[in-house]
Amino acid sequence: MLIGIIFGLTLDLRLSEVTAESFLIALNTAIINQTTMNDIAKLTLPIAILSGKLDPLIVERNLKKLAKDHNNITHTSMATQRHEITDKYAKKLSGIMKDYLVGEYSSKASHLIAKFQNEEAYD
Repeated sequence: MLIGIIFGLTLDLRLSEVTAESFLIALNTAIINQTTMNDIAKLTLPIAILSGKLDPLIVERNLKKLAKDHNNITHTSMATQRHEITDKYAKKLSGIMKDYLVGEYSSKASHLIAKFQNEEAYD
């Protein structure tokens, strides 16, 4: 019930050996052993990260550091965005994707975008 209270939900969570084991496996996979940041840091293709400052599931400083430390990564943060995908967020994401496709998103990564697009042309 604690999880439901934290997120303002009224869930009827019944604990049993099956649900407890499933929960712990999911928790271990999704949070404890998450390697997303390390995996992203190893990639060389252009990466645009869009996040919301009000998203309780994102650690903003980790995304900023990732973008600062890697020339192929850019990070954009939306001041009023939470975890949900809103129309405003979808429009921003769509714009970033379109700009990336034409090589206009960021001067920081523009040479990498052109290089990546050239490599794709030969595949």
